[in-house]
Amino acid sequence: MNDKDFRIWEDKWFGYGYGSGEKPVLKALKQFVELLEDGRKYDHEEMEKKMGKQVFWLVLNVMCHSDFIEYGTSPRYGWLTQDKGGPFAEYIKSRSVDELYEVLFTYDCESCRDLDCSCCESK
Repeated sequence: MNDKDFRIWEDKWFGYGYGSGEKPVLKALKQFVELLEDGRKYDHEEMEKKMGKQVFWLVLNVMCHSDFIEYGTSPRYGWLTQDKGGPFAEYIKSRSVDELYEVLFTYDCESCRDLDCSCCESK
């Protein structure tokens, strides 16, 4: 995952123009990936205790819909997908909440508000 991919993902799942990049959402995403056991799997009871039930389940639902999480018979116990979830978690872990916030509002040119702009390819 790179900065442009993160901007596109965040806009799709949490954004909608004004309201994109809210720091409480970014903090929840960061907390989720930092609490993963072995950097990859989770136990819902532990995550609920540490994140709060409401926040954990909201983040988990988005992560599942984004194909970042795999699970057997129940999402109560799952793990990051190798192809999408792993790179996402590494990206989030490598940046502070303030840096993630900055990524969401830093563009190479005015046209980059259109997230399909090709001038951001290098980011």
